[in-house]
Order: sequence, then structure tokens, then C-alpha cells
Amino acid sequence: MEFAAYENHLYVAIGAILLWGKLGHEGRKAFVLEDLLAAMRMPSHICTILGFVIFVTLGVFVAIGVVKPTSAAQAIVAGMGWTGMLSKPAKEPTPPTDVH
Repeated sequence: MEFAAYENHLYVAIGAILLWGKLGHEGRKAFVLEDLLAAMRMPSHICTILGFVIFVTLGVFVAIGVVKPTSAAQAIVAGMGWTGMLSKPAKEPTPPTDVH
């Protein structure tokens, strides 16, 4: 069975949404996108929703262009990879302390 283009887009989006949902609870943010949206002086909940939609939509096309997945599993992983690669923690991690 051939893997249709709309399925490709759907599965990449699902992968990006799944990982964003998991990492979003940890305060994960899109690199530049969050700053650009904040500069527009919109309410924070609108910025969050708009940022999510833009990030996933952009991710679908970039991940498909770069990875060219040929199965649902590859497409989901491509979406997850996009999310993991182009997002950052809300706070910089603190280095471990030396316990001697």
C-alpha cells in the first residue's frame, strides 16, 4: 500500500504534537518563535496557541522536506525530531554541583 502525502503530513504533525505535549509540561519553548510572538504584545494564551500552531505547521513541511518519510513510524519520528531539535528549555539547566 502506498503512503499518501496527506498521511505523511498527518503523522509528522502527530509526532510533533506528541513530543511538544510531553516537553511542554517542562516549559519547553520554540527558539525564536516565542520571542517574535511576545513582541506582538498579544495575551500570553494567544501567543502560546499561535506559537504551537505555527511551530507544528512549519515542522511538518521542514521534517518532510529533510527526512522524506515513507512510513507512519518514520513520519512520527521525524515530527518528534523536529520538536526536539528546534525547541529549548524555558530555563537554562543548572550544572551539577560537585559533592566532595
